[in-house]
Amino acid sequence: MTTQPVVTPTPTQVGKPIFDARNLVVTYASKHGPVTALDDVSLSVHPGQAIGLIGESGSGKTTLARSLLGLITPNSGRVLYRGRDVYAMSQTARFRTLSRDASIVFQDPRSSLNPRLTIGSVIADPMRVLGTCPRREIKERVQALLDSVGLSVSIASRPVRALSGGQLQRVAIARALAVEPSVIVADEPTSALDMSIQGEVLNLLQRLRREHDLALIIVSHDMRVIRFMTDITVVMNHGKIVERNSTDDIYEHPREDYTRSLMSATPRLELNDD
Repeated sequence: MTTQPVVTPTPTQVGKPIFDARNLVVTYASKHGPVTALDDVSLSVHPGQAIGLIGESGSGKTTLARSLLGLITPNSGRVLYRGRDVYAMSQTARFRTLSRDASIVFQDPRSSLNPRLTIGSVIADPMRVLGTCPRREIKERVQALLDSVGLSVSIASRPVRALSGGQLQRVAIARALAVEPSVIVADEPTSALDMSIQGEVLNLLQRLRREHDLALIIVSHDMRVIRFMTDITVVMNHGKIVERNSTDDIYEHPREDYTRSLMSATPRLELNDD
């Protein structure tokens, strides 16, 4: 693996990281033997920072993101959350600790949101379960979240199955914001959406990041999405980090052939920083 240049910290990187993953190794069993999903991977996420994890399917980017959130237990290595070892916690403590500060937006909103619930219930559930909002204030909070993601408050009573994919992804983002996290992980947040809707969702995430001073981890195979959304890009291939630098530097001067192939393989998105 090519030795990567040291990335000069941006102002948002100064201070202690929220997540600090060190030398992670994750392997899965398969009928052909063990498969290494992460191979000695380290990554820090600082307050307010936007990091892009990019690579083809099977590169390890989603495994890395989920390992940070306590969803996949590594075979070796450590994940520190604000200095605490995530995998030294009990499962209950891990869930309650990380769920209050880190949220995830999944790739397909139709599969990640319960179709039997109303939109209001979907957004309210994290607040009820984690006790982050007084019950008498939850309805008002749900309405404010719907408004913040550009949806009418009137849809709170509608079932999940009644909404379009683009609307549901906005609902998923509102749900992720419900507990007022400091980190949001967006795992391929536009890949299940029509091209006409993708730019709208990315612009929304970018605006919410600024308004809430969020750290953002974007998992994607699309280099143009990563360029628009992030400060730092981490390129992964076969479970390893093959290139890591500021997003502008990687986009303008990629060092690896693999990075250049990712850039040339993605369609153009019309995005604007509104």
